Amino acid sequence: MLRRRSFFQMASVLGAWVKQPARAAPPPTVDRSKVKYRKPYIAIQVGAVSFVDEGTDKVLDIFQERANVNTLWLNTYTFERGTGGRQIPGHPFPDHGVQTPDMDYQGGAFYNYNPKYFERTCLNEFRSPNYNRIDIIREVAPKAAKRGIDVFAWDYNNADPHMPARVPNFKRVLEIDAFGVPRYTACFNHPDYREHLYGKVEDYLKTFPELAGIAWGCERMGPLMNMIGGNWSNPSITCFCPYCESKGRERGISIDRARRGYVELNQLFSAAHQDQRPADGYFVAFWRLLLAYPEILVAPEKPFGFHIMHNNCAGPRMANFLNLLGGTIFHDAKPEDFLAFYYKIMDYKEAPFHELSTAGLSSDYVSRETKRAIAGVNSEIPVYPGIDIDVPTNPGEKQTTPADVREAVKAAFAAGAPGVVLSRKYSEMKLANLSGAGEGLRQIMQRSDR
Repeated sequence: MLRRRSFFQMASVLGAWVKQPARAAPPPTVDRSKVKYRKPYIAIQVGAVSFVDEGTDKVLDIFQERANVNTLWLNTYTFERGTGGRQIPGHPFPDHGVQTPDMDYQGGAFYNYNPKYFERTCLNEFRSPNYNRIDIIREVAPKAAKRGIDVFAWDYNNADPHMPARVPNFKRVLEIDAFGVPRYTACFNHPDYREHLYGKVEDYLKTFPELAGIAWGCERMGPLMNMIGGNWSNPSITCFCPYCESKGRERGISIDRARRGYVELNQLFSAAHQDQRPADGYFVAFWRLLLAYPEILVAPEKPFGFHIMHNNCAGPRMANFLNLLGGTIFHDAKPEDFLAFYYKIMDYKEAPFHELSTAGLSSDYVSRETKRAIAGVNSEIPVYPGIDIDVPTNPGEKQTTPADVREAVKAAFAAGAPGVVLSRKYSEMKLANLSGAGEGLRQIMQRSDR
């Protein structure tokens, strides 16, 4: 067993190794001068159900009159109810649209895709049966064009536990965890799933010239983060399918050691749940495992990024995440103990832990993350912060107000963003809060005219 002094010396060496720059060849240079960007870019995320429930022209009127929207993110592909349906059951409906939940929601493609682009994959039947099989692109894009509104295909690839049952052959592409058990998530290295993704992109670009672009959506964490901030009792330690194992071996990674390391890490977090404290504490034990099994990191030379949470619902979500950390690597402490440290390393100035769920995160958070993102891409590509409008939270937690939306929009533009995306979906937004975005934009324009 490592002594504490040896442990911290080796941890320093590992930290330096992790931070080494990638040795891969730089990506080819892309001439972005030919790309046409709208400025300001005022987008809103919206699913097929809103146009069916309220009528396309009425919805477009609301977008333009209340929030000066000039770009639509049409939710063309999703199986998740949170992005594709009406309001989530159990949460209050907004003041528009049908006021009953769509319990028959299944999801899939809400447009008529061209089968020829899916001849190379077994995942070629994924049309949604919902909303009278509306083709959202053909229905909305022509009417949006007459109003000068651009349309993007918002293709949302989150994993959903219902997909294996709803998509023929989906079970063939599932990830395999460290225990040899198939999960419900598709493996990005499986040839059939890759061809499914390629097919969608090719179809959008070649079949639908009326689309101004594609908004690619996917919220997936790797196995290490799944364990640290996820469900330790049913961890998604993936993927150990033949395709991933082959790719790992090509890169010199020991598959057996990676598997053993994750199994031992799972044992550590299981012990934490039962308050069975290691002699040197949970955090030191965690880093010892990384030292013993660096294969857990899989590709430490690759860069990584943050998922930036919506500002209002981020308060409750951050509180929950901190509680999860308190159940794994920081189980020696309480969230109240390490929140100040968390704020310090993230450069946040937000509410104390006992107020976090009800306060949300401020417009200052929006400003800081916008500046960070712009600096991260060296101002070479536009950054469009997602502005939270009524993303559902639990009773007693932070609820969106028009002032929240107004100040977040102003903060994004003041930080240098050329636009915003009003999110998560129109079918859960209150109209007054949507108007808050328009008010923020008007105040910005008034200032720029002075």
